[in-house]
Amino acid sequence: MPALAFIVATRLFGARADDALVRVLESGSIAFSTMLLTLELRHALYGRLDAPLSDLGRDATQTLLWLALAVPLLWLGERHRRSVLSWGGIILFGLATAQAVIWQAVLGNPLLTGDPVGRLVVLDVLTLAFGLPALLYAVIAWSRLGPIELQWVARIAAGGFALLWLTLEIRHLFRGPILTLGECGEAEWYAYSAGWLAFAGAGLAAGLI
Repeated sequence: MPALAFIVATRLFGARADDALVRVLESGSIAFSTMLLTLELRHALYGRLDAPLSDLGRDATQTLLWLALAVPLLWLGERHRRSVLSWGGIILFGLATAQAVIWQAVLGNPLLTGDPVGRLVVLDVLTLAFGLPALLYAVIAWSRLGPIELQWVARIAAGGFALLWLTLEIRHLFRGPILTLGECGEAEWYAYSAGWLAFAGAGLAAGLI
């Protein structure tokens, strides 16, 4: 209800004037809407609001939510020249990137933890944690949303998470649900080489375009 009230008030007062009150209302709209969606997501996934980061697949949906919210905020902020919306998008982008890098790529990486990633290749935890974030980062970079520094971070994150997703999916294909089991054979090494070459070619083509 507070989120809805802030949004309605922003529409009403924004139609009359553009002043500090409108900026405060915009900030409240972003803050309460983000808290609502984030806490509802945590409640739906864990049944409790204070659940710590513990499950890579579930926690990755929070990163996806924040990135998905950052995209329209950055776009609307630039299109309508609303600094509050732009900063809201930047903050959400920063929070999502911090969680994606520190938790998903490092601390919760199944290559280090040994946690199962699912039976089906591509339709697995790896796509949630690395593939879809790479896609959203690519959208931000390709659309040139936000300041130039944010665009560079989005480009690096898109390439890094895409390469990590590709590498771990190849390992998933050969090792099964638990990536730490088994030994690397010649076929797996050849698959890495082929996958990385294809990735390099795609990256070069995207860069030229």
